[in-house]
Amino acid sequence: MFKLFGVKIKSDVPVRKGLLLVYGLGKPTVDKICFTIGINPRAKVSKLSRRTQGKIQHFLNVNRIQPARIKKLRRDSVIDLINKKSYRGMRHKINILFEDKEQVLMLGHKGVLVTSMQKSNIVI
Repeated sequence: MFKLFGVKIKSDVPVRKGLLLVYGLGKPTVDKICFTIGINPRAKVSKLSRRTQGKIQHFLNVNRIQPARIKKLRRDSVIDLINKKSYRGMRHKINILFEDKEQVLMLGHKGVLVTSMQKSNIVI
């Protein structure tokens, strides 16, 4: 079993699938890791030597790929959107992260939500 950033990767899964379990590692990053280090992405995690596991960890540290850092950057970007009072930021602020076309018609610049039922009562 290979442990990477607190995530235990099972020995019986391919390297590519196992690395995708770690937050912040997408397909392009995993492919780049495998290509750079020279690992077959289809090889099982159990076939990785300690040295190869160390190379993976070193690659992630050198390229500053750390789940906690990525989560902080995402959180900071959402806070920035909220502070700018952008449409997407206001949706985050009132916890409407997906759009239900029938219910949500408009989100005002002050964060006021107008639903379809309210809109029928509004006189313009």
